[in-house]
Amino acid sequence: MIKYPFINKGSTGSASWPVVQQAAASGHEIGGHTVNHVDIVTLYKSDTNTLKSELEGCATDIRSHIPGIRDLSFAYPYGSGWQQSADAAAARMFVKRWYINGKGVNGAEGNIGPVGYDRYNDYKTFADYYYQTGGVDIGETVTITTFVGYLESALRNGGWTILMYHTPSAYSRQLDSILARKDSLWITTYGNATRYHKERNTAVMSPISITDSLWTFRLTDGYLPDSIYDHPLTVRMKVPPLVQIEAIKQNGQFLPFRQDTALQFNAVPDNGDVLIYKKDTVYPWCDSNLLAAPRHLTYRVLSSSKIYLSWDTLSANACIKDYEVYMDDMLIATSFINSWTVTGLNDTKIYKFYVKARNFRDKISPSNNINHICTH
Repeated sequence: MIKYPFINKGSTGSASWPVVQQAAASGHEIGGHTVNHVDIVTLYKSDTNTLKSELEGCATDIRSHIPGIRDLSFAYPYGSGWQQSADAAAARMFVKRWYINGKGVNGAEGNIGPVGYDRYNDYKTFADYYYQTGGVDIGETVTITTFVGYLESALRNGGWTILMYHTPSAYSRQLDSILARKDSLWITTYGNATRYHKERNTAVMSPISITDSLWTFRLTDGYLPDSIYDHPLTVRMKVPPLVQIEAIKQNGQFLPFRQDTALQFNAVPDNGDVLIYKKDTVYPWCDSNLLAAPRHLTYRVLSSSKIYLSWDTLSANACIKDYEVYMDDMLIATSFINSWTVTGLNDTKIYKFYVKARNFRDKISPSNNINHICTH
């Protein structure tokens, strides 16, 4: 997991607020670090009013510069605050007023997990662990072998690794090691991982009704406020042998899914019932009269051998399963979205393209307008 950056009020390091705002707009997380980089445990013992001002002032300043930010993560200055002492626990109570988590640095006093990762399931039993997570300080002296060891330990032990960088050069050297494991790792921000963990650890999926054709479930995450905790959860459930699933819907939207030894899909807690339709079901919302030729087939030449095709989508009630792309009257591709890139073309030829739509009843529409295209 990658974390990025934590700032003090009025001090964004070498970056200006516009640069920080651009980073936030690009998907990076901006978190709190107090106003003046104070040791929150020491300050708790001497002046709780100033501690409150340090934490609240930092959060307020970030929100004023990044409108729309919903929640904030927190990094303890000097790594002080995540320890298991009574004073640290009391200081964390102030952090919880404005931040959804808090992190120190692995290897500090009171470390709750082995260096390199924290065990995922620890967070089920003790909510304060979200304010005692340990980041790995990745400096210039950390070798690739050590770095890969952090990633592999998290994978082996079912945990999360919070990578903390003070300089971008170390990150650029290790990016290839992260991307090589992207199919096994979820690479995200500290805040996203916290929201997912909290939702996952409080989520309940309850059956509402089960019929021969339709299973209805309700996914909830208990006391968590929906305005903050709306991250999709990956649901994996067993289905009876030989049962094939045709479609899954939530809140009027079709959900992508995968079925192998189990059924897997992503759904948002408290976002409406999850409807699971078995194959050969008569879908009551499908209107065959709305199955029509996709309109406005257009193209853009990308190179002498490549073009980009796009067309209008049909009504949701037409229940479109996919689109069939034809070249010279031959089916060349099936697309789940309203576009397709065709490659391997010859710039001396003229090609004929058209698209048909197919719904969940496997009915196929007429073709749309035919385009004759040459890439020359």
